[in-house]
Amino acid sequence: MAKFDHVRRQQTRIMELEQQESKLAREYEHLQYELYLMEDFMRAKVNLLQSRIDSKFQYARFRLFEEQINGGLREVCDTLYNGVPYDADSTTPPGSMSVWTSLTRSASITACPLRFSWTMLRQSRIC
Repeated sequence: MAKFDHVRRQQTRIMELEQQESKLAREYEHLQYELYLMEDFMRAKVNLLQSRIDSKFQYARFRLFEEQINGGLREVCDTLYNGVPYDADSTTPPGSMSVWTSLTRSASITACPLRFSWTMLRQSRIC
């Protein structure tokens, strides 16, 4: 008799755990969907931000986020000229001049960078 009670209690417990499992599976699916929506929103926001920033520069473009293998986003700040990254010490004048021109315009100042030739400055019409 005690064995039958024990078996009944085990079967009852198994049914409870199966119900709990299905409830948790539904909750997990709902949370995965919400995570997907948040990531999709973040990607849309990043694309809008990046295109708004890029619109302020004639030649230079900026890569603010990099997509990772797992699908997530990693924050970076790379300056690109024709899709190729370059830094402040780079010798890509059009990209550098684009950055310089945009920054001086946004600050409403007129200044000449020392590292560019006079010919480049006359062509860019900053100075």
